[in-house]
Amino acid sequence: MNILITGGAGYIGSHLAVDLLKSRKNKIFIIDSFINSHFKTIINIKKITKRNFIFAKIDLLKKKKLDLFFFKNKINIVIHFAGLKSISESETKPLNYLNTNIISTLNLLSCMSKYSVRKIIFSSTAAVYGIPNYLPIDEKHLIKPINTYGKSKEIIENILINLCNHNKIKTVILRYFNPVGVHKSGLIGENPKNIPQNLMPVILNIISKNTSHLKIYGKDYKTKDKTAERDYIHINDLVRAHIKSIKLFSKNFSYQIINVGTGRVYSVLEFLNIFQKVNNLKINYKFYPRRKGDVEKLLNDIKLSKKILKFKIRNSLEQACVSAYNYFMKNNLL
Repeated sequence: MNILITGGAGYIGSHLAVDLLKSRKNKIFIIDSFINSHFKTIINIKKITKRNFIFAKIDLLKKKKLDLFFFKNKINIVIHFAGLKSISESETKPLNYLNTNIISTLNLLSCMSKYSVRKIIFSSTAAVYGIPNYLPIDEKHLIKPINTYGKSKEIIENILINLCNHNKIKTVILRYFNPVGVHKSGLIGENPKNIPQNLMPVILNIISKNTSHLKIYGKDYKTKDKTAERDYIHINDLVRAHIKSIKLFSKNFSYQIINVGTGRVYSVLEFLNIFQKVNNLKINYKFYPRRKGDVEKLLNDIKLSKKILKFKIRNSLEQACVSAYNYFMKNNLL
């Protein structure tokens, strides 16, 4: 099977590439612009897998270059990760997020159509739900994003569904909750070029730069310790959800939307305490006002992923915290 991974040098894309390369039946193609990732990741994917694959440095906004790539390579399935993903940055640069995420996806879909590629797995987000009306959140929950990042994902989802309804493509839309952890090799991980926004890389960034304290945004939420709560899923489990999603294309459907999370929440303080305990560290913190675009609590309803993907969680938050810290230690990022 010929599988194209856009954003394949990024955090999730690189981990998926490693797992897909385990099968000799898969021929993997990776596209990345390195706007928020590193070329070294491509080298390390080869180190881990000892497999060759085709890589091209392409910005999906450059349609002519993308078209040439499709012309030269036969693709069966696209797994689309490429895009900007910071909630807080999307509020300060809304036009950049809308333009980059939506236009790049339209360019990709245009090339897919031209070269008769009809299958795509889309990397979406629980941010499309906005402020939850109920918990846990299932796939039937109202879509009402409260930040530009989530809005860009909603628009792309609607574009994909429209094409499915016109029988142009088949798609699996995976709405992630909060991915954490890294590959057991310690060679690939979450190391964005831009200022990190997710909790795990923020904590590691504070340690590496010897910053005085962690900024915790909001201490007045209606949660057990008044800090925001999230559903954190280990990257290894998230990758398995993608591999299981590929198998869905053998079934008769037009599109399928599936949440991917654990069905369990941890507050910011709980997360921090676990990280400190398993890595034998002490991290100072201070509270700051809530950030625009943040929600109080996100918790996934796992029923559909169990039913459709036969998906079960295998990895813990403790394992994720250990692996992420070891990755930074091994790569001299601390």
